[in-house]
Amino acid sequence: MSTVRLPVYVQFGPSLGGQAANVYYQVFDANNTSVINRNNNGVVEKKDYSNGAAGAYKITIVADLAWAFPLSVEWTVSGTAGAGVFANSVIGWDLVLIRGQGVLLDLTQPIPDSKAATLGGALAGLWALAWGKVVKNLTTKTLGLFGPGNTSTTPSGSFQLDDVVNPSERLPV
Repeated sequence: MSTVRLPVYVQFGPSLGGQAANVYYQVFDANNTSVINRNNNGVVEKKDYSNGAAGAYKITIVADLAWAFPLSVEWTVSGTAGAGVFANSVIGWDLVLIRGQGVLLDLTQPIPDSKAATLGGALAGLWALAWGKVVKNLTTKTLGLFGPGNTSTTPSGSFQLDDVVNPSERLPV
């Protein structure tokens, strides 16, 4: 059985702060089948970081990857003046996408508060940190790969490209 840990949060508001023992949840899969029965195991009160108010709760679900995603978490509060208060959280959409045939990434998606302006820029930066720089020579139609720390002008490996803009074939040089 492969599993993944998924943190789930709910915000009931300050009037229901301090009620972790009375907060219950039940988890349903995409077919509306209960995969975790109603309980309050692991409920922890957290501060709402947007306004510092009490009444925000967290659980961590250990989800079986064989379940039908996305999951729905139904929350209730019992034994208080707000008994029966209900909220619903939907989680696991990312697992639906990842388990598909592929994930489309918008490399132009902006990344706020980052040195990399876009997702593509961030991925290129990570590649350079992990593997070294990559240089495409438009004149010779070659792609040069430099290992991490390789500051010379000689690449660790080179490939001849059939097209520098939209390559469909690369051959070792």
